[in-house]
Amino acid sequence: MSFLGVDLANVVGEIENTNIECNRNKDDDKKSHIRFRITDGRTSLNLTFFNQIGEEFEKALKANISAQVIVVIVSAKANEHEGSPCLNNYPATRFYFNVAHHSIKALKKSLLDRNKVVMMTDECEEAVVPIFTIAEIKKLGNEYKEKQVQCIITVKKIDQKSNWYDNVCTTCGEEVNIVEGRYKCVICSRSIPFPDKRFRLATICSDSTGVLAVILPDDEIQRIIGKNAFDLENEEEYDQSEVKFPKVLKDFEQKEFSLTLKISERNLDKTSNIYHALKVNGPLEKLGYHSPTNVQTNPAQEISAPLITIPSSSLKRSPPTAKSSSKARSKEKREGDGLEIEDNVPIGKYKIVKTEKT
Repeated sequence: MSFLGVDLANVVGEIENTNIECNRNKDDDKKSHIRFRITDGRTSLNLTFFNQIGEEFEKALKANISAQVIVVIVSAKANEHEGSPCLNNYPATRFYFNVAHHSIKALKKSLLDRNKVVMMTDECEEAVVPIFTIAEIKKLGNEYKEKQVQCIITVKKIDQKSNWYDNVCTTCGEEVNIVEGRYKCVICSRSIPFPDKRFRLATICSDSTGVLAVILPDDEIQRIIGKNAFDLENEEEYDQSEVKFPKVLKDFEQKEFSLTLKISERNLDKTSNIYHALKVNGPLEKLGYHSPTNVQTNPAQEISAPLITIPSSSLKRSPPTAKSSSKARSKEKREGDGLEIEDNVPIGKYKIVKTEKT
């Protein structure tokens, strides 16, 4: 839609982050803006509202108590920022939160269906992943294309000659290259003034059957060391002029891990000997099932306690008891409930049965 030569757009989407506030100009309190992103479940769009409409948007958003906020924006100005499409406010721009409109109902249904698909995919990924040795991984067939496998390895060496992080696009996450002195993303076709950083740790791993080149993933390295690549590069104790490779990353060497690898087509047709890990965990205590070779278990050994003999001469004998002067009395079984007669009961309480003389 075009109005007086200005491209206007009507959009509907879910606000990705509702915890947003207006940013005010330090030099002029009357100038402010608020930035936010909306999504339809497949792609996202950046929006910026300036001054009065931005402040009204902030107040309306804080007053909305719904967990899911879907906004309808009417007559927003189509624009471009750093090569990416975005929307800004225009005098005719209006916004509505969670209104009863057929477009919002359709979007909610679409988001719900998409979440169900994601949940089903996650459940499928939680299936038991087979465990192989390195020699077996190198012999896998096409049935393992894009499948996940596990292996128990020791990080033998970390490649310290290559850079331990990549510069990536802040929008799509792909690696950026320097073109004419500036970082540029080929996917987004735009320049990146300040790229993000992502770990790229190249390792040589081994077990008793062979050696494998594995790239460890960024998110798992962050989880293990508790820092991201940007923090590690800019922390005070890390001086690039003196230390070429961070010590915390060197500590991965000679450690045992359980790796979850994704087998690519290039790995199967032998065009690439480098494998990419998805998960990095400590070694498993129980290895589940092992395919294709059978797991051989050692039979349980019967353990018996040693027999301890004590010589009779070393045993202390108890003193002999004195002879009893009481006569042996016959024990009579009492009929009835089988309870024993209480001691120290006066004889008057018991009935004496007279017997006839024969």
